[in-house]
Amino acid sequence: MIASDEGDTILDFFGGSGTTAQAVLEINQEAEEPRNFIICEQLDYVGTITIERIKKVIEQNKNGEFVYLELKKYNQNFIEQIKSAKDKKAVLKIWGEMKTKSFLTTMLICKSKKILKILKH
Repeated sequence: MIASDEGDTILDFFGGSGTTAQAVLEINQEAEEPRNFIICEQLDYVGTITIERIKKVIEQNKNGEFVYLELKKYNQNFIEQIKSAKDKKAVLKIWGEMKTKSFLTTMLICKSKKILKILKH
C-alpha cells in the first residue's frame, strides 16, 4: 500500500481508465489541503473513457478540477516527410531539419541500407 499526505501530488504513469484520479478526488472530499494528481496515458480511449470518468466524479462530488493535455506527435511529422521523400536531396534536407528541431536519440535503427548510405554522406 502506498500512502500520501495532504497537499501531495500523485503521479500515475499508467492512467488507464482514471482510477487513481478518481481515488484522489474522492479522498479530497475530506481533506483540508487537497492532493493533486498527474496521470499519463497513451492509448486512444483517454478521451472517451478516462476524461469522461474524471468529469463525472467531479460533477458527483461538486468539487475538483483538472487540466487535460495531449502531447503532440512531434517527430511524427519528420517520419511522414521521410516516407514521402522523392530522392536523396529531399532526405538530406529533412535530416538537416531533424538535427536542429527534433528529439533524436543516439541510436539509429534502420531497415533500409539505402537510407543509411545517404545519411553517411
